[in-house]
Amino acid sequence: MAKILFVQNFMVEYLGIMYLSSAVKKQGHNCAVAIGKDYKKDIYPKLIEEKPNVVGISLMTFSQDWSLEIARNIKKDFPSIKIIFGGPHPTYFHDFINEPEVDIMVVGEAEQAFTELVSALEKNKPINKIKNVHCKIDGKIYRNPIRPVLKNLDELEFPDRNLYKLYSWKIGRKDNQNMIASRGCPFKCTYCYNNAADDYYGSEIRFTRTRSPGNVILELEQIKKEINPKKITFHDDFFGLAGKKWIYEFLEDYSNKIKIPFLVLMRADIIARNPEIPLLLKKAGCFQVCFGIESGNEYIRNEIIKKNLKNEDIIKASELIHEQGIYLRTCNLLGIPGEKIENIYETIELNQKIKADFPHPYIFYPFPKTQLTEVAIQQGLLDRDYDKRDAGKTSVKSFHHGSILNFENKNEIENLHKLFQLAVAYPSLMPKIKEWAKKDHKFINKMIFKLILGYKFKKVYKLSLPIAIYNFMFR
Repeated sequence: MAKILFVQNFMVEYLGIMYLSSAVKKQGHNCAVAIGKDYKKDIYPKLIEEKPNVVGISLMTFSQDWSLEIARNIKKDFPSIKIIFGGPHPTYFHDFINEPEVDIMVVGEAEQAFTELVSALEKNKPINKIKNVHCKIDGKIYRNPIRPVLKNLDELEFPDRNLYKLYSWKIGRKDNQNMIASRGCPFKCTYCYNNAADDYYGSEIRFTRTRSPGNVILELEQIKKEINPKKITFHDDFFGLAGKKWIYEFLEDYSNKIKIPFLVLMRADIIARNPEIPLLLKKAGCFQVCFGIESGNEYIRNEIIKKNLKNEDIIKASELIHEQGIYLRTCNLLGIPGEKIENIYETIELNQKIKADFPHPYIFYPFPKTQLTEVAIQQGLLDRDYDKRDAGKTSVKSFHHGSILNFENKNEIENLHKLFQLAVAYPSLMPKIKEWAKKDHKFINKMIFKLILGYKFKKVYKLSLPIAIYNFMFR
């Protein structure tokens, strides 16, 4: 029996890790999790307490420096522990195996591969032929082929919702539980990894899959019985991608059996063309719908980002959502290659027009191997070798910190990101905001952004005050 310690730097419940925990626990192994950025303070004590023989680190691009530092320390203090890297960054950057700290990594969907790998390590069997596994043995690197993704998601064990119990108050376990009813996205936005995912898995494999309504309801019934949270957050890239029949069946069952407030991410054009959906969502208990606007300029949204979404659909969908008394959250992208300052104001104005309750702004981060990053390189906004080196090793650690592109008006873009929600909420302040954004008040703008974001999350996501303060003031 193996003892596995998952290590992560952000205080959130990762569904991917919870799925892995369920998969290996079914095989008789034990799992725990350690959360924190500081090795000595957050990770080392858990290593002493749990005494794992396997450590799993899941990471996204712009977290790899942290993960390598953690691995270095573990190798120094606990040389017998096997460290397995996984998640989006190893999946798309296979050269990550060349890092001195990386001996084993799992690429792609990991439930089957991780379970097979852990069992092989426990029994001291060879791992150099396990599909989805890249490994370094005696200085030689083995890159094994990908296995087909699991087509029937109903076959998966439900996520291990006890894994994060130790961190309950910090993650707001009783406040919220995360769910996913599908995997993948059928759309081709140029800033997103989903395009790369389709290419990576191959056209013969249907990457986009949906669980059956009954399977999702069964998991929700379990959550309601064991945790009874205040709300459910669906993290599907596109909720209801299986079509109207799936949505109708699921929402009817949800309204009869679950009755916990929930929120979803959808597309504005789907809502605009199916005006009955907001009514069904409201009846089932949906209190927030989020959709992506990205840019208020249609050319940027549809020709550069390839979102294929018209302003008229955004406006119509917003009206339908507001009619049902559902909160409207929008996702907006600033600092897009080819975007001008006046285009950002178009995005603000569109959010004002649709009366977005929660206009959430993000700064474009150029994930390597995505089409929009290639555009940024071609426009001279990034170094020519950005995609060739281990991109993501920057001072920018999230979509809210700043831009790494070489814009002439970079300071103004970053200021508008921080003032975005204030501008949407108070259109009369626009003249003053335009002047203020040209000046250097980064600290003040950052505090304004954090306060408004914290307030919005507390109100819209029904967070307790301690959780809101913890998440948006001290992280």
